[in-house]
Amino acid sequence: MAKRVFSTVSFGERYMMASLIYIGIGLLFLSFSPPLPFAFGADEEAGCTYTEIVEGVESDPIEGCPEGKTCCGGTCIDAETSECCKGSAFPKGKSAVCGDTCINTDESECCKDTVFPKGKSLVCGDKCINIDTHGCCGGKAYNLATEKCCGNPGVNSSEPYYTRIEICCKQMGGEVVRAGDACCRADNLDTEVEGYSTSTQRCCISEHRHKGEVYYRSTQDCCESASSDWDSQVYHIGTQTCCGVYGTGTTRGMPVVLEKDKCDCCTEGTMDHPPVKACEE
Repeated sequence: MAKRVFSTVSFGERYMMASLIYIGIGLLFLSFSPPLPFAFGADEEAGCTYTEIVEGVESDPIEGCPEGKTCCGGTCIDAETSECCKGSAFPKGKSAVCGDTCINTDESECCKDTVFPKGKSLVCGDKCINIDTHGCCGGKAYNLATEKCCGNPGVNSSEPYYTRIEICCKQMGGEVVRAGDACCRADNLDTEVEGYSTSTQRCCISEHRHKGEVYYRSTQDCCESASSDWDSQVYHIGTQTCCGVYGTGTTRGMPVVLEKDKCDCCTEGTMDHPPVKACEE
C-alpha cells in the first residue's frame, strides 16, 4: 500500500508563488499591448521628434521640439505665432473650444456647442440655427426655403407653416390651417382672424369691419348685417331664425335673430322696431 506524501510547503508560500505567477502573466500581456493614446492635455512634446544637422550630418530623431517650437498633434509649430487646441494648430489667439472640437474665431463661431460660420448663428428656443437657411418663429426653427412664420416671430404663440400645404390666418397670434381652407375675414388685410375648414364650416362676414365669425354649416347660419355699425350674427337654424335687418332709425342695418318657439318674423314692421310679432312671455 502506497504511503500518502504530504507537502512541506506552507499555505503562505503557496499563496506567494501563485501571486508571482499572475504578476508574470500580466507583465507578459502588457509587453505585447499597443501603447495607449495620449490624453488631451498630456505631455504634447512626447508626440513630436526633430533632427539637427551637425557638421553636415543629420542627427538621429530627438524627442520633443527645438527651442521656440511646441508640439501640436505630432507636428512642431512656432510657439510665437501659433497655438495648439485639441491637437490642431491655429493662429495665435484665434482658437476656441466648441463642443468636442476647436474653431478659428476669425472664421467660425460657437453656439450651444455647435460650429457655425462667423456671424450666422442665432439662438432659437433651446437650440441654435444658421440664419442663412433657417428662421425663428415663436422659439421654433423653420426652413426658409419651404416655410414662413405665421405671426410675430418674437411671440411664443406664433407658428411656422409650410407654404405649399398650409396657410396663415392670424398674423398676430399665429393660427395655421390646411391649404384649401380659408381665413375668416372680409378682405386680405393682415388683421387677427380665425381659420376654418371649408368642408364643414362657413364664415359669417361683417362687411367693412374686416372680421368674421366661423360657424358650422350643418347646424348654424349667418344673419348678415347691412351696416358697418353692426356685426353679422351667427344663429342656430334649429332654434332660431333670421328676420333680416332693421330698416331705419338708430338700429338701421342691425341683423335681427329671434327664438323660433317664441317669436315670428312680421311681414310688416314699424320704422324703429324689429320686424317681429309680439313674443310670448
